[in-house]
Amino acid sequence: MYPRDQAFLQEVSTEVEYQAARLSTHPSIALWGGNNENEAAFTWFGETLARPQLYAVDYSTLFVDTIRRALLSVDPSIIYLDTSPSNGIYSTEPYVKRWGDVADPHFGDVHFYDYSSDALDPLTYPPAKFVSEFGYMSFPLFSVYQKVTEPQDWAINATMTNFRLRHANGVQQLLAQMRLHFLSDTPPVTTFSGSPDSNQPSNESGTPSQGTPAGALRPSEEEVAGTATEGGVGPSPVDSSHNGAAEEFRAFVYLSQVQQSLVYETAISRWRRLKKDPSAVTYGVLYWQLNDIWQQQQHSRFQVGSDVQGPSWSSINYGGAWKLLHHTARAFFQPVAVSGVVDRQEQTVTVHLVNDLSVGVTGNLTIDAIPYTATNPEDIIHLTDSPGISVASFDAGPIWNASIPGWLLPTVLNASGGGALGPQDFFLRLRYCPTGTAATPGYHSPFTAAAAPGPSIGNSSSNPASFLRASSPVSEEEAGDGSALPASAVSSDCPMLGAGADAEACDAAQRMLQCSQSFVYLSEFRDASLAQGQVEVTGVEWVDRLGGSSLTDPSQAALLGSLGNVMEDRIAVHLSAPFLALFVSLESPLQGQFLLNGMHLLPWENATVHFALHEPSLCTVQKGCSSDQRARILEEFREGLTVQWLQQEVGVMERQGAAMDGAHGSGGAAGVQQAGQENGGSGQAQGTGGGAEGSPKAGQLPLASSVPVWIIVIIALLTAFVSWT
Repeated sequence: MYPRDQAFLQEVSTEVEYQAARLSTHPSIALWGGNNENEAAFTWFGETLARPQLYAVDYSTLFVDTIRRALLSVDPSIIYLDTSPSNGIYSTEPYVKRWGDVADPHFGDVHFYDYSSDALDPLTYPPAKFVSEFGYMSFPLFSVYQKVTEPQDWAINATMTNFRLRHANGVQQLLAQMRLHFLSDTPPVTTFSGSPDSNQPSNESGTPSQGTPAGALRPSEEEVAGTATEGGVGPSPVDSSHNGAAEEFRAFVYLSQVQQSLVYETAISRWRRLKKDPSAVTYGVLYWQLNDIWQQQQHSRFQVGSDVQGPSWSSINYGGAWKLLHHTARAFFQPVAVSGVVDRQEQTVTVHLVNDLSVGVTGNLTIDAIPYTATNPEDIIHLTDSPGISVASFDAGPIWNASIPGWLLPTVLNASGGGALGPQDFFLRLRYCPTGTAATPGYHSPFTAAAAPGPSIGNSSSNPASFLRASSPVSEEEAGDGSALPASAVSSDCPMLGAGADAEACDAAQRMLQCSQSFVYLSEFRDASLAQGQVEVTGVEWVDRLGGSSLTDPSQAALLGSLGNVMEDRIAVHLSAPFLALFVSLESPLQGQFLLNGMHLLPWENATVHFALHEPSLCTVQKGCSSDQRARILEEFREGLTVQWLQQEVGVMERQGAAMDGAHGSGGAAGVQQAGQENGGSGQAQGTGGGAEGSPKAGQLPLASSVPVWIIVIIALLTAFVSWT
């Protein structure tokens, strides 16, 4: 809540005009917002609840009459919303806002946080027009956390662990989700009943999809715990990080990142699938948050307000290293993406395709059942290979469906040679590979730089409004057919766009229309028949910018090309495993970026993951690294390299389970409810979130609502006295 005296309003107007002109050159600006969660905050405080009309007048004077007017004076064509979340507006001229419950999913945008329900159940996430804030917490990479903590802090129940939390009961809630999905200290919950019948899966054309036989499978008996080794690669040189509590903490940190990436994938894939659902028409999702900004500065280990690394909702750690989430986001945010969902009530699995481009796309769909105990390619059960699956521009919908007890389980059972395979014994791999496009009349191609002309904003040399209109409807004259392109700019071989396409557009199409891959897990990981073993680092080598081998993995090559702060030199890590290792994650304390992480490592497909070195922290950019520098960097890289995978880290957590169970007996229950149950407000679109400083998350009350003011004053005075003395 803000004042509305004339002096304050004039200061705000001056600041807004200056910032609008300064920031207008950023092409990523889609719209301007007056505030974050201020309207939602009307329900957080007793005074605003008691006098809503007074604060509504204050609010409108500041955010509508003052800020909006100042922005329009810089550029009359801007798109402005007074707050987020909100119910949107009735009109812009005059500006009339829709007051009401900001959590209403039928209007405007919503912020959604739910820490009590099953976070991997798609039905946890309600329909909404636009989800402008959503998130789930995880811990930072251990190598990041390690820099600002001490060995005694590396425990789930350490004082420092709780001190760095920015969300009440965060550790308990993370552990509750882990117990639900990963840790086998509760009974199995995943079953599919029913008898085999003639229910066969159907693809877009309605043609039944058949499986092909595969060899018999035998589960692995091997159970090996430890870290990957290769020469000097192995445990961190800090021995204290490998005692029981510290190993459990490292496993907990890793599982929190795997869990976070799966939560975001579940929610965002669900909302993207709702694009064409009449009850939702969801056309956008933003997650909170992109990056951590907290620094390493602190004057005492427990100084309140010191800027330190800690758990957050981000996908990028402080310093720039990616969490597993950011790697996963590259997949679930692809413009053309495939995803699958299990309906446990109907006992079906449905595959969906989403297209956010202004052109139609055609491609090949393949679906494979991969046993967790697979040891060779013959163990994969091919369920369908369907060419010519098309999705129209800006469209989404189902393209394949199968009954789990009626078709999927019998098919897998038959193809495996009669082995007893249930939903806990395999998962589905979905792949959709685009092969061509079809122009949509009246729309620009997303692969060209063409944009409709528009006015500049302030002193801007680029126009966000034009940026937004690049894929909006245009006339046939504006769209053109490319016939006027010079011969040198025409590609002779462009399967995505056809012969005669612009060469640059063809390259853009190849980058944007990569194969989309996702997985459907039919059981909880804690119930699954996971094979055990050890991931081996078979080699670590320097890849020279001149004589090194080129990247053959298109995903890693595309990422390397998009990173602007890396050197051309990189380090290649070669991995292998005699078993199917899930969510294999690499971590290094060096400044740089792994180009692939969180992958499933198949025993017959050795992986090479490249680590791009950040510039100019290691070698001079112009001359590259000398032989001595290379040797030093490689040695440092080997010593600090950590490789983790799901089976190993779950094993660590379960072996330390007794200590973990006793560590968090206080702090309130952290049970997980199924989606749709009553949970005290969780499971609804929330007007509270992590964006506003000091605003409570879902399930939290403002401090003044739960603690008497006189107690707060006494604590503050005592703290000040102790600090002064």
